[in-house]
Amino acid sequence: MARKAISGFFKRAKKGLGFTFSGSGLLPDTQRDGYHANRPRLDDDIVNLVSRHKHRIMLADGRFIYQSSDTVAGAVHQKSRYVYGRAWRLKYDGEADDFRDAVHKLFRRIDGVLDVRGAPFSFRKNIRIASKLLDVDGEFFILLTEAESGFPRLQFLESHRIGQPKTLPLESEIEAGPYKGLMIRNGIIYNKQAHPVAYRLMLDEENFEDISARDMIHVYDPVWFSQGRGIPPISYGLLSFYDLKESRDLQRIKQKVHSALTLIESNEQGKTDTGRQAVGGYSPVNRQLQTELIEGGMIRYIRNGNKIQPHTANDPSNGQLEFDKLVESRALYGINWRREMVDSSEVGGAGVRAFQSDINGIVFDRGDLLLGAWTRAAVYIVAKFEKLRVAGSYDPGWSALPSDWFELGFSRPARFTVDDGKYHQEIREDIRAGLLSVPEACEMRNLDAKAILSEQADYLDYKKQLAEERGLDPDELGTFSKPGDAPPGASAPAVDESD
Repeated sequence: MARKAISGFFKRAKKGLGFTFSGSGLLPDTQRDGYHANRPRLDDDIVNLVSRHKHRIMLADGRFIYQSSDTVAGAVHQKSRYVYGRAWRLKYDGEADDFRDAVHKLFRRIDGVLDVRGAPFSFRKNIRIASKLLDVDGEFFILLTEAESGFPRLQFLESHRIGQPKTLPLESEIEAGPYKGLMIRNGIIYNKQAHPVAYRLMLDEENFEDISARDMIHVYDPVWFSQGRGIPPISYGLLSFYDLKESRDLQRIKQKVHSALTLIESNEQGKTDTGRQAVGGYSPVNRQLQTELIEGGMIRYIRNGNKIQPHTANDPSNGQLEFDKLVESRALYGINWRREMVDSSEVGGAGVRAFQSDINGIVFDRGDLLLGAWTRAAVYIVAKFEKLRVAGSYDPGWSALPSDWFELGFSRPARFTVDDGKYHQEIREDIRAGLLSVPEACEMRNLDAKAILSEQADYLDYKKQLAEERGLDPDELGTFSKPGDAPPGASAPAVDESD
């Protein structure tokens, strides 16, 4: 008999049971090192370490950096745009052609009304917001719900909506209701094996409703096995982002001061010439450093000989700019993005292929995470429409669900490439060599191979019909062939091997 799963996730380890060999010199005890006196103890399950308070702090910091940093916002938006890529159309990969046509048409028709908020939110385009939330909040939730008529609906919830009232202890046991005896951590109710069974939806600061995990999709990208809530990737570079913001704010103030100083006049008094004041000049009184306002600038007076010179400044220095780039690059690595995508002028050289592969890997991984959530939502939607069809209240377009109806998926965005022409040429060569199929190549460009063939067949049928009606050769209406191309269906010329 297999060993049962352990059930000790919510029991904190006793103090003093560490793995440091005191006095042996094998490992330095950093807790006793004066240089690391404030280092926190992190030897516990992450579900326990990320308390409600810490999670709120991460949310607040991440959202502030996102809202106040143009670089961060641009990187997050750029990644979400590539993840969406005008793709994410429902695909049925089963064998029933009639069901395929019906379900594809259904999802195109209801895309804009599945979200309970309606337009401008849609099932497909919410992918962009979802990707952004994974970077900034680290997670989001999808509530599987329905209208009074039984029409399936989806409600997208942000991270702060799942939590606990402030009056309840951070770590508590459910005392009443269907989840009595289970533990709640940071708004999620777990069984003894730390599997989520319900989510506490906060209606306001004190009132809540517990939602079964059957009706909620929790989307996050775990980095620890013992993790319970999403950790915002933006938090990895939080200190760098704050330092960068402070440095740039100070640089802006410095630039404003430099812009205001137009001329510097050195004279024996270090003050404004009183004679010039009499003819309309102006000088503030009771100031240690004398200045005079002129149109569009300011003169500062310095006691040191007699001369007038323009004010010049070389800030920020090249060293400062390069340092900012370095900090910015490392901070963006935290959200799994490349600074070269924000400033494409730096892309070039032998590293282009590796850079291109890196970006495609990032976009694919993010899409893989979202694909699971969107597919589960699609299965729920189809099941609800089948229920309406059986009840006779709505006709979704199919007569019965095939046995493989749950073989649902979504189209994926086209791959990112620095050189479109060269990339597509490589794809064509791989097809000719048999290394890549046409459907795979179409998928890489966010295209449906079967739809392309169907549209092409319709076009050729119409072309032949029109040519016959007008008494023309079909090629006279246009052709894509080049001189020397073999006509379709022609066999290769025979090779004379008699010699």
